[in-house]
Amino acid sequence: MLRLLILTAGLMQENLRLGEEVRTMKKLMDHERQEFQSEIRRMESNADELQAQLERTIEEHRATVEDYRQKIDALEKQLKSDKQFIEVSWVYKLAAVFMLWLASWFIFLLY
Repeated sequence: MLRLLILTAGLMQENLRLGEEVRTMKKLMDHERQEFQSEIRRMESNADELQAQLERTIEEHRATVEDYRQKIDALEKQLKSDKQFIEVSWVYKLAAVFMLWLASWFIFLLY
């Protein structure tokens, strides 16, 4: 009977020690869970900020590309206009040279 009491007391002590260890582990798990949740919220916030920054960067690049497209279109129109001007000028210069040539022949023939 004494042996049973001693064994029961030992088991009760072991039960108390294990119960305390379980409570300590639960506290540790709760603390770690809170830390993980805090870290997850921080990472989600960082991801949201990075997403917003990426969207701003993409929009800036789109605006830059559109600006360059408009500049290219304007330059192409200017180039086309300049080319037409040069061609017309060349025709007028050629006509003027031809007229001078004809005039010089006309003058030559008159004399």
